Amino acid sequence: MDQRLKKVLWILPVLTLGYISLAYSYPGPGGWGSRFHTFKWWERSEVVQRLKLSDQQVSQIKEIYSDAAKKSIDLRAEFEKQSLELEQLLDRDTLDEDQIAKQVDAVQAARAALAKNHILTRVKIAKVLSPEQREQLETIKKESRERSMRGHPERGPRRPEGPRP
Repeated sequence: MDQRLKKVLWILPVLTLGYISLAYSYPGPGGWGSRFHTFKWWERSEVVQRLKLSDQQVSQIKEIYSDAAKKSIDLRAEFEKQSLELEQLLDRDTLDEDQIAKQVDAVQAARAALAKNHILTRVKIAKVLSPEQREQLETIKKESRERSMRGHPERGPRRPEGPRP
């Protein structure tokens, strides 16, 4: 076996596992968090009040999120299929480097489609908000991250010792 093929045999399984873990860890529509990795801020009354969202805005955001979440399910399935196909190509007795390279491209394209869905969903939701609401939302998210860090000191800077205020 030539050296290039040996390299491919060692690198591709690592890349495949990396892509699979990225796809599963990549945020779905709305950001990082629960099942679809989202902090559904538009469903939290205190956030809706702080942003002064109208009922129409909330409804539009819910629809955008729902459509994107459904699409994300299909995109993840496509990513898994492409990854499985790559694994099967790598498990064959005779390895076709060109076919493997094409399949790596297919895996990457599927992962890119997931990322694109996420980013375009964020853009669509942002377009529903006014510039002031977007700015206020970023402030709310920042505050939420800071509260989360205080609850998990291993994730960030340590809290000062002593009693809490």
